[in-house]
Amino acid sequence: MGKCEPLSDGKEAIDRRSIDLQPVQEQLIKDVFEANPRTIVVLKASFPFAINWVQEHVPAIVHMAHNSQEEGSALADVLFGRL
Repeated sequence: MGKCEPLSDGKEAIDRRSIDLQPVQEQLIKDVFEANPRTIVVLKASFPFAINWVQEHVPAIVHMAHNSQEEGSALADVLFGRL
């Protein structure tokens, strides 16, 4: 059975050891938010994540699971208000 190195990574038959974002991911969000407070975080994951800092500070969050070949178009439609 394989092992997932980052604490928040998981896969079939291997549980995640944490539901937090990886520190480098959360720091990237903080850095982008500092540069532009109108940031929208798009969380693309099939797992739930604890995003406490993001929820408290970022004005918009879109959570999407792995979709189809049109997921980029669908996301753009949502972000630009075309839906």
